[in-house]
Amino acid sequence: MTIQIPFYKNKINKKVFQKIYIVSLSSKFNSVTYICGKFIKQPIFNKMKINAQSFIWLLFAGLIGFSSCSSDEETPVPTIAINTNSLGSDQTAGSAATGATVTINLTAEATEGIEKLNATKTVGGTENSLPGYPVTSFNTSTKHIWNATYTVTETSGTVILKFSVEDKKGKISSKSFTITVVNDDYNSYTSVLLFAPLSNNTSKTFMSLASGTTYNFTEASASPSSVDMGYFYGGSALASFASPSDYLTTAYDLSAWSTRNATSFRSTSADFAAASSAAGLATAYAAGTPATDGTNPSGGDTRIYNLTDGQVVAFNTSAGKKGLIKVISRTGTAPNVNLTVAVKVQK
Repeated sequence: MTIQIPFYKNKINKKVFQKIYIVSLSSKFNSVTYICGKFIKQPIFNKMKINAQSFIWLLFAGLIGFSSCSSDEETPVPTIAINTNSLGSDQTAGSAATGATVTINLTAEATEGIEKLNATKTVGGTENSLPGYPVTSFNTSTKHIWNATYTVTETSGTVILKFSVEDKKGKISSKSFTITVVNDDYNSYTSVLLFAPLSNNTSKTFMSLASGTTYNFTEASASPSSVDMGYFYGGSALASFASPSDYLTTAYDLSAWSTRNATSFRSTSADFAAASSAAGLATAYAAGTPATDGTNPSGGDTRIYNLTDGQVVAFNTSAGKKGLIKVISRTGTAPNVNLTVAVKVQK
């Protein structure tokens, strides 16, 4: 906005000065408003005449003050960004197990110059600085790219890592990354199909509980140490599990196997879906009731009969791996009744 100042013998009368003050109130020239207001409020204002040259210098000083403040306000804030992380493509969060080392690549920039970089972790509402921070040495005065590493010591919950950059004017920006601690100390297999034995040896009847792999008789005979149990459908036993050490000989004769693992079975009321740790699987097995359908020895826990849809069975392999089997469904017509099961087993 341009203000025309009428001069009379190099003087500005008080009415013009007042008009300038009023105009400045509705403009961005706050410094001018302040200066003019100071003069207007003086008792001698009504008696004074302002030298035009002095006023221009006064106005110029106000504009310089305003310009200086405006420049400071427009200084850009520093920026910080997470470029990549070792847990996946999500640059805000990821999951890791206890003992895992998480690497996060970041870039910090500050037009006014970087003063320092900080990093903290928050666990359970308590925030603490990470070792090695603050960082005060940078790639350049205005930009720094680095890899931040964090080794997970927590056994559960979440860890919030916050990285921040502060510039030379004290402005701060930050980015956070959340680590969810997951200790998958068990394996889980869903929708495993077990088929009733066939005379041509092609049915996937046997299973490794440790790996979730199923085998037909020929495949199992080639790697018997990997087999933890077999499935069969009996006349009175109906849908049944048996360990290789006590498998139904009228279905398949395993006497030639070099290794016949002895897996124990127990009835249990454990919630299959809720089992989420190796310790939980061990607890479910310990609380179960041993099966009594075995024949080697008689009344032993190496067989379990009459399996029904939704039933959960606890087991303990020869290798000492405990777990749960859930019967999802039975399909087919006797004796060719097949099972779909889900398994959770300790690693």
